[in-house]
Amino acid sequence: MKPRPVPNVRGTFPARAPERSVPRAKLTAVRGGSWRWPALAMFTVGYGANQFVPLLVVYRSTLSLSDAQATAVFGVYALGLIPGLVAGGRASDAHGRRTLMIVFA
Repeated sequence: MKPRPVPNVRGTFPARAPERSVPRAKLTAVRGGSWRWPALAMFTVGYGANQFVPLLVVYRSTLSLSDAQATAVFGVYALGLIPGLVAGGRASDAHGRRTLMIVFA
């Protein structure tokens, strides 16, 4: 059911804008195993990036770090992570996500 047009301030109906025909993107199925290598690269990068915090306990015991030192190590990690995410987001907007994934993975 189409919505009824609403009159404008003058009590007349506004002119109807011509409908544009927007071509739909063609969806193609990924054939074979061409998706496996990018998926493996994304999994590897994501897995490696998320292992720092759980391994902080291992670093603390292996390197005999105090609580303050372990907190300082995490602080350095966080201070490097936040600007990296901001810069990576801007770069992916400018150059495309696929390009950055290929370059940095």
